[in-house]
Formats: sequence, structure tokens, C-alpha cells
Amino acid sequence: MVAVFFNNISLAVTLNDIDQIEIEIKQLNSQSDHGLSQIPSLVSQLNSAELSQNNDRESPTPNITELDNILNAILKNKLALADHINNYQLYTSLQQQLMSLIAGTDKTAIAHKSISFNLLLAGPNSEVESFFVNYLNSDEIGGLRLREALMYFTLHPNDAVKDRVSFFASERGHPVFRGPASWAFGKLSVIDDSAAIAQLTSALNQSITDNFGFDTKLLTLLGLAEVANSEYIITNFMGTELDEDLLILAVRYSAYKRATGAEKDLLISSTFNEAMIDYERDEALSYILKNNKADLLKTLGLLFDTDNGLALSPELAQLADIYGYQISGSADNPIISAK
Repeated sequence: MVAVFFNNISLAVTLNDIDQIEIEIKQLNSQSDHGLSQIPSLVSQLNSAELSQNNDRESPTPNITELDNILNAILKNKLALADHINNYQLYTSLQQQLMSLIAGTDKTAIAHKSISFNLLLAGPNSEVESFFVNYLNSDEIGGLRLREALMYFTLHPNDAVKDRVSFFASERGHPVFRGPASWAFGKLSVIDDSAAIAQLTSALNQSITDNFGFDTKLLTLLGLAEVANSEYIITNFMGTELDEDLLILAVRYSAYKRATGAEKDLLISSTFNEAMIDYERDEALSYILKNNKADLLKTLGLLFDTDNGLALSPELAQLADIYGYQISGSADNPIISAK
């Protein structure tokens, strides 16, 4: 293994240096531990390289073209490393390194999506939650890193970020951030709260006008449906530029969020496979896991008996990891338990 570290008293990082790191990353899958013992060093090398080229940009005569090429190579390898961690399910053992990788990576880099997803799959963790809380409440926010932090809180709502989330969950927020912020804000608000409904209505109207992409309209709509009832949504958005399929989704989701007990179980049974989109299905699976509704798993056909034991559908396995649950037993008699 070639260890390459960069700082402000060493030689500037070059593309050849990054090429050497790339070779090491490509060799990880051939190691007996899939590189688990080597990855911490690679994270340090990549973060040090990115810091070095950032410092080089402050020199009197920086070669911006060369530095851009170096940065692109660094970010490409950070993404490759994050994908390797995901492929071999090493995230639980590398949470510290993943947080370090996030902190040391350009906030606009696409790698943030993969890195943050790895942290989600590692399961609930108070240190990781504090990491995202501190970041969201800091002055360093922005870029794709901010969007992924906001998405984290759509799955793990936390009152500690409600004020900051509320700031982005408004018509003033950039649409890239408004969508996930609105959903998180809706989850952190009280059902039928008039102030939250008014704010999210304005946010949704702006998202409809923006028509930006990144699921902005959909996520803002889910935020409103967290707090507003179906009648309100129909009254205020039927006949507007909101797509009819999104209006139907909002009515369905609002009814689901207000249902309890057997009524909610029935809604899941009747709409999970026939109508629910991915975000709704994630919500339903969260409810099933957290309320030990093992019978619903049988009804939905998400479990399969194989020669190697019980198999879970990919989406169920993913949500079980994110929320810290395991499922054992058989397809006919599944057992949900906390990890």
C-alpha cells in the first residue's frame, strides 16, 4: 500500500498521486476484508489531497485548469470509495470515516449522496445524528451536502433542527432545499397547525411555479399533507397547476397519516402495492417495523423463503437497516426485532 499524505509543507498534489489512490481503491475488493482495514487511510489521503489542492488555489498564480482536473479526480475517487463501502456493506464499521469524508468533501460534490446514504444504512446512531444536527445548524451549509442532510431528517425528524428546516421550507428557500425541508418540517409540526399549513401552502405554490425538478413539488406536497387534511388540499389545489396524480397522492397520504390502528393497516394492505410511490412505501415500512406489524409483511409479499433462509425484498432490507431492525423466522411467521 502506498500512503500519500499532503499538507501545506509538502509537495503539491498531482494527478499521478490521485491515480495511485485510484489503483488502491480498485484493489480493495480483492482483499480478504474487502479493504476494511485500509479504507481509513484512503479517506485521510483523499481528504488531505482535497485540502492541499484547495490551498494551492490560494497561491499567487494558481493553475486553475490543472487544479480543477485534480479536484475532479479526487471527487471521482471519493464516490468510488463510497460505492465500494456500500457494495460490501462496510458502512456500520466505518461511520467515523464516512463522517470525516463528508466533512472533507466539496459541498457540491455528487459523492455526498452516496456517502450520506451509507450513513443512513448504518442504522440509528446518536453520534451520526449529532453530526447532521450540528452541520445543519452551522454556518457552513450549502450544496448537495445540505440537501442530503435535509433528506436525513425526513427519515429521522429531530426538533433540534426545526428552526433551520423551517427556514428552507418556505417560498424563499431554494427549490433544491425546499422539497426535503418541507417534508421534514411537516413531520416536525403538529397536525392541523394553522401556521405550518399556511407556510407549507405558500411553499407548495412556489414549488409549483418553479417546476424545478429534484422531486421539489412532490416533497413539498408531502410536507403539506403531513399537517393539512384532504379537504383542505382539494379545496386549495384542485384546478391549479398541480398535477392531478400528485393531488390524488396528497389526499391518499394525508388520509394515511391521520389513520390509526386497524384503519392504517387496512390502508397499507390495500394501497401499498397498487398505488403507493416509493416515499409512501418507505413511510409504510417505517410504521410496520416500528409497530411490529409482522403480519403486514406477509400480506404485502415482501418476504421469501429460500434454501438459504428468509430473504427480504430490497426495499424492506434497506429500511430495516436504516431504522435498526432485523427480520428473522420464515415468510409465514416473520419476527421483527431491534438490532
